[in-house]
Amino acid sequence: MNRILMGLLISLTLVILFQSETLGCVCVSLSNISLESEIRSQVKTATAVFAGEVTVVRMGEDHTYADMKVSEFWKGDFSEDVTVATDFSSCSFKFEKGKGYLLFGVMVKGYLNIGGCFYNGELSRRTDELSILGKGKVPPKSRKKLWSSSYRYRT
Repeated sequence: MNRILMGLLISLTLVILFQSETLGCVCVSLSNISLESEIRSQVKTATAVFAGEVTVVRMGEDHTYADMKVSEFWKGDFSEDVTVATDFSSCSFKFEKGKGYLLFGVMVKGYLNIGGCFYNGELSRRTDELSILGKGKVPPKSRKKLWSSSYRYRT
């Protein structure tokens, strides 16, 4: 009996210590809210909302960085080029060079972070979301980058 209790206690301790690996990413979505309401809410929550293509993906010590060519934006202040980050967690976003994405970014510790939640995803799979957002703005080519090459947000 003591061995069983000890085994359960050790198992519970391991689950608590490594819960991000064992539980995975949990994104909350309210099923009784329309997609349009969710998108509008996420636009309000996000620091930046934009579409663009990944040109470079780099691995850092604690983040993956993606350089992107912005084609359109709905919130934020953009030039044509932007660098975003995603941390190493179960909720990190996976970027692929050459693919286009619709992204909702949130400032976290000085980085424009792109997480696995929100409606972040490949442009080809976000037609409903793009329809709700409507026509965005095209970023100017000569404008100074809002998110710098050092990956820090400039105010």
